[in-house]
Amino acid sequence: MPAPTCILALAGGQVSPTNQLPLLFTATFSQPVWGLNAEDIDVTFEGNPWNDVTITAGVDGDAVYTISVNNLIATGEVIVTVPADAAQNQYAEGNIVSNPQNCVFDITRPTPTITLVSPNPTNLSPVVYTVEFSEPVFGFDANALTVTGPFPGGIATINIIPVGLGQT
Repeated sequence: MPAPTCILALAGGQVSPTNQLPLLFTATFSQPVWGLNAEDIDVTFEGNPWNDVTITAGVDGDAVYTISVNNLIATGEVIVTVPADAAQNQYAEGNIVSNPQNCVFDITRPTPTITLVSPNPTNLSPVVYTVEFSEPVFGFDANALTVTGPFPGGIATINIIPVGLGQT
């Protein structure tokens, strides 16, 4: 029988970049394997070995395992690889090395810069501002803003026109 192959991927629901821990990866072998241990999995964080790794799903005789990378405390890239011979099939044949799979852990909050575009002072409407972030953001809408000041009738209307999805 041929040696087992292993394909690594981000686990279902895991996105990159992310600021949520743990980082989850799925190791899918071409056949059931035995002997896979967290200590056997190669994980680097910004090019340095990272040892806080667990297998959170999958037991001897399974073909699919979930690998969890835990307790990261800085922004950086994680790369996971299952090395050759980390697990064996029922004939004691070691697996072939997997593909490397990366995930970016980003705990740096985006910084907004707000710039008045309209003349100051003005009695014209609308008053236009631009908001530029230090990195791409998702989900920014009018509910994320607080507007204060004297407004006719006490009401301010906010219109957001995105430059592009996921843009700065």
